[in-house]
Amino acid sequence: MARVVITGGGFARVWSAAGAAQARGDAGLSITLIAPNEHLVHAAAPVRARA
Repeated sequence: MARVVITGGGFARVWSAAGAAQARGDAGLSITLIAPNEHLVHAAAPVRARA
């Protein structure tokens, strides 16, 4: 099984972990997010700009 370890709880790292979890599908992939505290930086889902 492949492993991905992401360190930090900032915006980009949280979204990277979420994206990896969504993209892995049925692949045997373990994703671990290590943050310095229990509070993660997050925001609402990105919205595509309209022209």
